[in-house]
Amino acid sequence: MSGLGTTPSHTFQVTDMQRQYRQIVDAARSSRASIRDKDGVTLTLLPTEQVEHASALVGYVQALVQVHHAVRQPVGDRHVTDFGALAWASALDQDDVDEFVHEFEDALLVAASGGSIVAVEDLLYDWRTTARAASDEDLRRELLEAADAPLHDVEL
Repeated sequence: MSGLGTTPSHTFQVTDMQRQYRQIVDAARSSRASIRDKDGVTLTLLPTEQVEHASALVGYVQALVQVHHAVRQPVGDRHVTDFGALAWASALDQDDVDEFVHEFEDALLVAASGGSIVAVEDLLYDWRTTARAASDEDLRRELLEAADAPLHDVEL
């Protein structure tokens, strides 16, 4: 991902750590700082929030890939475990799974572009709630009947 969504990095030598520690910390706070060790290994310092954001994105992308693999299977051959961490999505019908995947992809793209990971978490919460309702046959039937019922005493 060279150049995409990256922030400028300030590179320091390991020998700079003692006399320039304040500059190194300031660089890490503002974007990121790299420290090149004597053996050539480069270490990166950046705010914990950025690390947590990137880590969450990686986890969600892995879950999305697993769902993609699951939905490539014929509906009758799918197992709950095929959906991995998003096993609850197996309770959704095919149209809902397709809509969920589309919305999940969009939310991940926004989060990867600097948006909040909270939007992804909210989306997953909403879809998990939908899947819970879909897995309850009585509730599902009641909701579908209510959606098909004509509206009475409604002024437009």
